[in-house]
Amino acid sequence: MTVMEKNIVIPRCVIEAGPEAVKIYSISVGNGNKPSFAEMLALRKAPSAETEDTFLSNFGRLRDQFDQDDRYVGELVKAARKDGYNPSENDVYMPTIATKFGDPRAFIKSRAEARAVAEERGTELTVNGRTIVKHREPEQDPYETAPKLNDALVAPEVKKLRRENPKLSVHEAREAVIDKHGSKWK
Repeated sequence: MTVMEKNIVIPRCVIEAGPEAVKIYSISVGNGNKPSFAEMLALRKAPSAETEDTFLSNFGRLRDQFDQDDRYVGELVKAARKDGYNPSENDVYMPTIATKFGDPRAFIKSRAEARAVAEERGTELTVNGRTIVKHREPEQDPYETAPKLNDALVAPEVKKLRRENPKLSVHEAREAVIDKHGSKWK
């Protein structure tokens, strides 16, 4: 688990080392040092190896990730169950790769799985200050493929608008309705 202090993400191992370690880490990163170097200074030892076990241990169990907030974890589990996934207490949830609250794909079991989901979604994945996957733009512009307004919704509004303003052509009224109620993504 990490916390935010002045926009600096602090690794769990540094937090567990105490307030002095957090202070050293924050100052070091704030002065422009790399997170791995700051971790070494704060813990007074060489940075840990980045293995599957250390990757997952930095997050802790599901309750530990959210500061023992049972209500929040309960809502998270409930949301995941609605989408067909039943999280266990040992799961790791990565909100940074989730597309919505309780996203089943954001419950990960390995670094490789986290990387695969982040790459598939084009989401930047940073763990302990190390960027594992860089953000990428989507291959297709989602705004170009936005769904069109259904004619069953547009037609009554066109009639209403033309009753209010009989000088409008059907085409002009239709465009006005789509501009008002349609996608604003363009």
